Amino acid sequence: MKALSGITVLDLSTIVSGPFCTQMLSDMGAEIIKVEPISGDPTRAWGPPFIAEESPYFISVNRGKKSLAIDINSPQGISILYKLIQKCDVLVENFTPDRKVKYGLVYDKVKNLNSKIIHLSITGFGYGTNAIQNTPALDLTMQALTGIMSVTGPKDEEEPVRIGVAWLDVLTGLTGTSGILSALIQLGRTDKGQYIDLSLFDVALMSSINIGETFLMTGKVPNRLGSEHPQIVPYQAFKAKDYWFTLAVVTEKQYERLVKLLSPSPLDNNASFATNSSRVKNREKLLGFLKNLFSSRTRSDWLKILTESNIPASPINNIDEVFQMDIAKERNSVWSVNHPVIGKLPLLANALQHTGPGSVSNKIAPPLLGQHTYEILKGFVKLPEQEIDFLKKSGGVFCSQMDTKNLSSDKSDG
Repeated sequence: MKALSGITVLDLSTIVSGPFCTQMLSDMGAEIIKVEPISGDPTRAWGPPFIAEESPYFISVNRGKKSLAIDINSPQGISILYKLIQKCDVLVENFTPDRKVKYGLVYDKVKNLNSKIIHLSITGFGYGTNAIQNTPALDLTMQALTGIMSVTGPKDEEEPVRIGVAWLDVLTGLTGTSGILSALIQLGRTDKGQYIDLSLFDVALMSSINIGETFLMTGKVPNRLGSEHPQIVPYQAFKAKDYWFTLAVVTEKQYERLVKLLSPSPLDNNASFATNSSRVKNREKLLGFLKNLFSSRTRSDWLKILTESNIPASPINNIDEVFQMDIAKERNSVWSVNHPVIGKLPLLANALQHTGPGSVSNKIAPPLLGQHTYEILKGFVKLPEQEIDFLKKSGGVFCSQMDTKNLSSDKSDG
C-alpha cells in the first residue's frame, strides 16, 4: 500500500504549480479528482507541438488524475463543487483571493463544509490585505518581480533572461506537497484540518538562498554573472577547443589538484589565487588564465583528465543527450503508460520512485477532458441519472467520448 492510499484530493488548480503538486500526491497513492472548466485546463491548448491533439505541457503535470469538466460559474456547478469538498480529504486551488470569495472558497466556508479538510491555496501574493493580492501571477512575471531575472543570464547582455523551465511553479508545487504531507500528519494527531496559504512570492524569496541572504547581510545588490558563481571561483562554464563544459571547484583540495593538473601555468604558487576568497577577489585575472588554458584542448580531453583527478566537471548536454545517458536508463527516468488516444506514452518519472518498491509510481495516464465526469458524478457525488443527463444537455458538465462509452457500458451492465 502506498503512503497516500485512501486519500482523495480535489484539485481545482490549473497551469503548473498546483497540478505538479497533485501529480506528486497521485504518485504517492492519492486519488485525484481534477475539476476543469468546460474549455479545459489552459495548458491543454499550449502548443504546438500536439500529439493526437494532446499538449505535452498538460501531459507533463497531470498523470494519475480523473477529469471532471463542470461549469463552476453555474449554481449547479457550485453545488457539485461543495458536495465534492464535503467528501474529499484535501483541496488544492490556485484562485486569486477575489475569485475565492466569488466561488465561496474562502477557508472559513470550506471548513464549515468539511472541518477535517486540508486546504492548500496557491496564489501569487497570499491571501490578506495587500494591494496586489488579486494580480494574476505566472512563473515568468514572478521571476521578473522577485529579482530572479536580474541575476540570470550573461553578465554583458542587456536583455533579461528567464530560467528555461517553469522553475518557480515547480518549486511552489513541491513546497505545496510538503505542506500537505505535514498537514496530513497533523490531522492524524489532532483530527483537525488545516489551511495552507502558499504564495509564489514567498517561494521565490525563500529559494533565492545565498543570493537573497547575501543582500540581507551586506545590502549589496547582486548582478548577473552568466554561469559564474558570485561566491565561488572557478565555478562556471568554459569553452574548450571544440565544445563547452562546466567546472565546479568548491574546496581548496580540488583547487590544489587543478593547479597541479594544469602545471606549468600562471596558477603555480600564485598567492592571488591561494584561497577561494582571493580567487573571488581576483576573479577576472584567474578566469582569463583558465579560459586561455582550456581553449587549447578538446572537451573530451579535459573531461577525462578532470574526472580522473576527482575535480567536478561535466559536458553541457542538450535534452536528447541527457535521455541517451546510461544513468537515465539505470534510474528508470522515463515511465511508460497507455494513453486512451496516444497509445504508449513516455512520461518523466518521479524522482522519489526509489523510495521503496512501488511506493511512488503511476500507471494511470493523464486524462482526456471530462473523461471521468459521469463516473465521478454518478459514483462519487451520487447524482441521479436524470440530473446528470440534464447537466450534459444544458452544458453544465462535459463528458468526453471516452466517458460516454463508459456510460453506455455502465448502463448495459446494469
